[in-house]
Amino acid sequence: KGNGLSQVTVSGGITMTVSQRESEQMALKDAERLFGQKRLSLVLDLDHTLVHATSDARARQYHAQNDDVRTIRLPVLEGADAGVPVDPKLAKMWTQHHVKLRPHINEFLKG
Repeated sequence: KGNGLSQVTVSGGITMTVSQRESEQMALKDAERLFGQKRLSLVLDLDHTLVHATSDARARQYHAQNDDVRTIRLPVLEGADAGVPVDPKLAKMWTQHHVKLRPHINEFLKG
């Protein structure tokens, strides 16, 4: 984070390094596109059986070793009321999360 660079995963599972600013702009454009297409899905995975996500920076080391680890950037929306839509453009801070797919998840979702 201190170097102003961020890793993002794009379609096809390719991870690339971009500036922090570019990463935030990509996340906003993606959110706008999904909202506009009404193509959002909510999957509650309370017990982490499908994926495991963490904001712990130590998880970054697994990127190079595993192709099932992805990075996503999410806006931090302080003071947002639950259930009330908030424009992600209002975010002043962003967090980076590392997401690992559980073994055999693709087979499970296809079945």
